[in-house]
Amino acid sequence: MSRDEVYLVHVLESVGRIEQYTEAGSRAFECDAKTQDAVVRDLRVRSESIGRISEPAKTQHPEAGWREITPFRNIVVHDDHGIYPNPIWKIAGFDLPGLKCQINKIRQSMGGSD
Repeated sequence: MSRDEVYLVHVLESVGRIEQYTEAGSRAFECDAKTQDAVVRDLRVRSESIGRISEPAKTQHPEAGWREITPFRNIVVHDDHGIYPNPIWKIAGFDLPGLKCQINKIRQSMGGSD
């Protein structure tokens, strides 16, 4: 497995954990600070892993929207007090399923499996 594939797997693992954490729905998410913290942590892991994927791989697969994802890490690391449940829920509930699909397609194109 290539270095890029390892980081793609990290991304998929973090997305999978977020899916588990948020399966109770938005209302439960809004009321549970522990779940919010766990989701933010895994969003940070996702962003860190994406930041370590090689530039050639990112260039070859622009459909994943790498440039839009990476800045989230800086927000989480440098401004924890600026993170609110609604934007986090939007990312977890609406953005991650598409990313998961794109990452799986990229892994398949690299010879990896789902």
